[in-house]
Amino acid sequence: MSALTYSEVGATRLGPLPDGYHHLHHRTRVGRGRADLAAAGAAVTDWRMHRGSGARVRASAARAGAGVQVRVSLGLGPFRFTAPCLVVWAAYESDRIGFGYGTLRGHPERGEESFVVELADDGTVWFTVMA
Repeated sequence: MSALTYSEVGATRLGPLPDGYHHLHHRTRVGRGRADLAAAGAAVTDWRMHRGSGARVRASAARAGAGVQVRVSLGLGPFRFTAPCLVVWAAYESDRIGFGYGTLRGHPERGEESFVVELADDGTVWFTVMA
């Protein structure tokens, strides 16, 4: 297994994000209730969300889990770049589903990114990307 290119492993799981990086935090409402949580959580953890954005995904497992290696590619033909990552944590909880992956050698960035779907107390389902 390749080594991660940063030291703050797991920071995207619950925060806070470490200093010295460009931070991204985007949250959007994606539904309501447990059925929407399950559907959105499956789309995130089985790579459909990535593929739906136009990215090519090659992963060592069909579903995100700690230790899964992922190669995400974007672009066309010779203008395609590939970003190798390693899933460093995954959450399959009753109200929270998602994962975080970190950059490996050859990735154009350095750090960690997470994709999480959560069910709020009022029944709203939220999707959050944090990097």
